[in-house]
Amino acid sequence: MIDPPYRARGAAAARGLVMLRVVTGGIFLYAGVGKLTLHTMFGFLPVPVTSLQWQLDLPARLAAWLATHPSGALAAVVRDLLMPHGMVVAAVLAWGQTITGILLILGGFTIAASLLGIVIAITLAIAASSRGTLDARQYILLVALCVAFILGRAGEVAGIDSWRRERRRNRDL
Repeated sequence: MIDPPYRARGAAAARGLVMLRVVTGGIFLYAGVGKLTLHTMFGFLPVPVTSLQWQLDLPARLAAWLATHPSGALAAVVRDLLMPHGMVVAAVLAWGQTITGILLILGGFTIAASLLGIVIAITLAIAASSRGTLDARQYILLVALCVAFILGRAGEVAGIDSWRRERRRNRDL
């Protein structure tokens, strides 16, 4: 029996990447769930929805960023696309963070989850940079980690992606 390539070379690096993937997924999940609140539907059914505080806070942060950066292509995107739909963007970011966190923890659709994580982290970095230059660095670190997950194919070791790959390989035989 031939060992899979990740066992022959770089097993320690692969395990380290898995640990980083799970921790980063936990960060995304914690941040996403923190922006959600439970709303009771029909008097008894709890449904998670985006909190009103977050729906009001994100557009205010984007407006503060736009006040300091009035021109440029990014300012046009913020002004014309994100600001008019600020509450919807806030909901999409909250649910996107939650879904990204779950997928990264489980190692499923890791490339798609990492791409979504990059978009979310860049959007939050723009919103955070309105408060000062140091607030956006944590989001830039998340972007770098998500890029590493894409390049290192982090879901193919100890994740759903590896199970899907093995299942596909056995079906082709």
